[in-house]
Amino acid sequence: MKARILSLVVDRGMTFAAATIATTLVVSQPASAQTGNGFYTDPSTGIVYRKVAKTIETPVVETKVESHQETVYTPKTITETKPESRTIYRPIVESTWQPRLNGRWNPFQQPSVSYHHVPQTRWEAHNEVVHRTQTRTEWVPETRKVDVPKQFVRMQREEKVDFEAVGRVAPAQQSAPGISNAIASRLRPLDANEQVQPIGQSAPMVARYTAPRIAASTVGRMTSDPPRRTIGQSGMGTTDLTPQGPGYHGQALPPNAGGIGVATLPTLPFFR
Repeated sequence: MKARILSLVVDRGMTFAAATIATTLVVSQPASAQTGNGFYTDPSTGIVYRKVAKTIETPVVETKVESHQETVYTPKTITETKPESRTIYRPIVESTWQPRLNGRWNPFQQPSVSYHHVPQTRWEAHNEVVHRTQTRTEWVPETRKVDVPKQFVRMQREEKVDFEAVGRVAPAQQSAPGISNAIASRLRPLDANEQVQPIGQSAPMVARYTAPRIAASTVGRMTSDPPRRTIGQSGMGTTDLTPQGPGYHGQALPPNAGGIGVATLPTLPFFR
């Protein structure tokens, strides 16, 4: 019974953690819809997420200081002065009188005895004490406490719950107001490149306008503008060879004839 209660508590804790992570993943919605089989659906986008539990092992380097004792040998110089006894032999010279026989083998002389001074050397031993100094090096052992840092690598395991997208569910389409269910069932999405014709227009409208009329002078004028030239200044058509009309005065000037004609009119500002 106790094990069952613990399993229920753990399942509820994991469900709460998964819901929290799903809340952080989906920004547009405060919570995702859970289907009950471990999948979570975002109502706004229709994306289905699956809860995946991963175990990540990360190497962690730890440094520990270990203390141990070690023996260190230190050199030490020792100077000693010791008394030492030694025997010294010294020469001693002594003179003695020794007799000598003179003329022993001379038949013409009576032998005689004479005494001569003869030195004799002998060695006499003497004991004396001498102080001798000696220097030596000794290695003195010394025990010390040394702290040595050591690095250990251990694997740290971390349980991570993640959500990965596995698919998309088409969101529920709501029919527009005023459209029957039969029409709504036949609706299909429009293509992005498809051109749609507005309602109430069978053919595309073509802009129509009337070109303005330009006067036969260098200065253009509209039809509605008042006349700016007289009939004598406006010129005549290309088929007219002789100016005629109420506005013309005189007649054409035939060759070798005088009179008043078109040449007497003011010069027009353009040439035809």
